[in-house]
Amino acid sequence: MYTQEKKGSSLLETRRRNRAQIKNTIFNNKRITRNKLAEELGLTIPTITTSINEMMEEGILREISSRDKKTPGKAGRKPGEVEFAPDAAFAIGVDLGGHQARTVLMNIKGEILETSVENLYDENYETMLWKLAGQIKEIQKKAFSKPVKGVGVGLPGFIDKEKGMIQSCPIGNWDGRHLAQDLEEIINLPVMIDNNTRLRAMRYGMELQRRKTTVFAYFFVYRGIACPIMVGNDALAGYTAGAGEVAYNIFCVEEGDGKKIRKTLADFASEKHIFERCREVMTGGGGLLLQKMIQDSGEFTIKQVLDAQEEGDQDISPIVEEAVEYLGIALANIVNLVTPEFAVVEGPIMDRAFNAEKMEKISKHYFHSVNGKKVDIKFTPFNEYNSALGGAYLALKYFFLEQ
Repeated sequence: MYTQEKKGSSLLETRRRNRAQIKNTIFNNKRITRNKLAEELGLTIPTITTSINEMMEEGILREISSRDKKTPGKAGRKPGEVEFAPDAAFAIGVDLGGHQARTVLMNIKGEILETSVENLYDENYETMLWKLAGQIKEIQKKAFSKPVKGVGVGLPGFIDKEKGMIQSCPIGNWDGRHLAQDLEEIINLPVMIDNNTRLRAMRYGMELQRRKTTVFAYFFVYRGIACPIMVGNDALAGYTAGAGEVAYNIFCVEEGDGKKIRKTLADFASEKHIFERCREVMTGGGGLLLQKMIQDSGEFTIKQVLDAQEEGDQDISPIVEEAVEYLGIALANIVNLVTPEFAVVEGPIMDRAFNAEKMEKISKHYFHSVNGKKVDIKFTPFNEYNSALGGAYLALKYFFLEQ
């Protein structure tokens, strides 16, 4: 009896594993033939066909005939290609960073169906938890009873993804809290959590749609400066780490008042540093363009700093340019240490072409040896929803593709 149960269990696990491999391969290729699936996975055609037929009956997959998709210069695509149906699976992603929670509803094709922004920042964990649950329930209604597979939540700090626990977070009394479990009990959906910058990198990696393992550095410059190293769709540091907080790397040691003062990258290139330098300039009567922008709008943002730089404010431009120079050096240090296949840079500062060009030039100047020829730098537009999208991908991966 024990042997039969073990055998039955083994067969079920084999079917589950085969099915997960097939789903992941289809996801990475977008669409693929049965023969190509069998070739890539080393499975027999009957095994592939059985699993695909089951998933087609369940409405997860659909077949594309040559009439559905034309190929230039050919009669059409090979018959028998399969892809995910758009409504095969939905996931919710949340970015719980800063003072707002950004939430997205996304389908298996990576299409955003709904977004929401709520000002639910609260240092009290329980208050935040119930506000967040309410926001998720509201956006879940937009799925119109379609299958929401789970929720992926990103937040700053050190996150234990495996345990669903916040190890260390710069917000209130959230440390040590089991956010995934606590949220699951309220919303009745499976939940995974991770660092919000790592989720940005995961979003980029999964949208590459590559099956082969890819190692890349994701250099993110916003309120902080972080650079997770990604291997495929997960961070090299593993489950219990932060985002690769390069902002705290010591850049130099200066002598002052008879003691050594350690200066980090944040002291030279963070948005906080840029704001502080701009305020110093304006207090001294400089930065007239920036001063007028602040007076007209009643607020002080990084966009205004960059606009002043672009319009030629001679007091503000050197501040941003110096920060960009240090960011370029920091990226070169990372590339020289890890030698990734490529580096991705995201951040409002780098959405201005002149800053991106300067950073790339400086970084490549300091790339060691063949890194200068082998490692490309790619700039991706800053999107406030990228972390939430990464959370949705995380949920789809663990609660649908791997199942």
